[in-house]
Amino acid sequence: MTQQVATMSALLAEDGTRLTKRIDMEHRLEEFYRKLFSSRKDVPLLRDEREEEEVPDVLQSEVRHAICNSKNDKAPVPDGITNEMIKAGGYPPWKALATLFTECIGRKDIPDQWKKSSTITILKKGDREDLKNYRPIALLPAICKIFTKVLMNRIVKQLDSQQPREQAGFRSGYSTLDHLQTFNQLLERCRKYTVPACLIFVDFEKAFDSIEINAVTNALIRQNVPKKYVRVPHRINNSCITSIRLFYNNIDIPISRGVRQGDTISPKLFTAALEDVFRNFDWSGRGVKIDGERLHHLRFANDIVLIAHDACTATKMLKELNESSESVGLRINRAKMKAMLVNCAEK
Repeated sequence: MTQQVATMSALLAEDGTRLTKRIDMEHRLEEFYRKLFSSRKDVPLLRDEREEEEVPDVLQSEVRHAICNSKNDKAPVPDGITNEMIKAGGYPPWKALATLFTECIGRKDIPDQWKKSSTITILKKGDREDLKNYRPIALLPAICKIFTKVLMNRIVKQLDSQQPREQAGFRSGYSTLDHLQTFNQLLERCRKYTVPACLIFVDFEKAFDSIEINAVTNALIRQNVPKKYVRVPHRINNSCITSIRLFYNNIDIPISRGVRQGDTISPKLFTAALEDVFRNFDWSGRGVKIDGERLHHLRFANDIVLIAHDACTATKMLKELNESSESVGLRINRAKMKAMLVNCAEK
């Protein structure tokens, strides 16, 4: 974040005022991220009544696989330990980390050092002085990221088995390009056979940073992830602290919601929680029929396309999605929401 933000000459306040003094910019940065990372919804945590199954100890081969498939660090990490160092260590680190990771899973807890991160921001597009246009990326300890990669490799099949065909994001064997092809075929058939369709394109505002961690944990329970694995992601993402640097001062921000962008397991956790949202809907009679089956929505990770025969039905679907997603902390970005009418009388 030092490079991206320290070069800024100004930041916009919440009311649009342009701030140019260093102290004002630092206060604005702290205000913005404290608000972003603060919990806004009280999501009750489910009681996991399942019996706790024994899970195998972490093998050295699992650690080696996770290390070898980790990219070399391009940015400074909080504890100074890089993936390059761990890779160069060879066999001794694999053995030690396998023992440590087994203990973490058994205790369903992690070292306090893993809860601390540094945050950098990447400009997506738009005004450079508006913090809303930046994506915060957490720089996590390398050992923590190796652990979450091992954990993800253990639960990925179970999580993927719970995802419907409508979700193409962050899944092995699926591609958003396939969804784009499906979308194009839908438009072609609607136009060819004069079939009315209303499409609403939905984007969630700061989706990864806004999802309540209790909602993620509840989704893992409902999707039958082994009990010993459920609490670990909860501990990793709950009650964390991230350090954000502007100019020369580090600003510590507590984190009480969201999954950490920059962690390999976070996309899987988010899509699991999003699937839990969609299970509240009965849209079996909605959508447009293609080859005898109804297509009522497509998911491109956290971007959604709602599909209906008319604007009225599409609006009802949008309202249901908005209410259900808000209950887990997500908020639809109305500024980016778009609609497309095909052969519809509505304007």
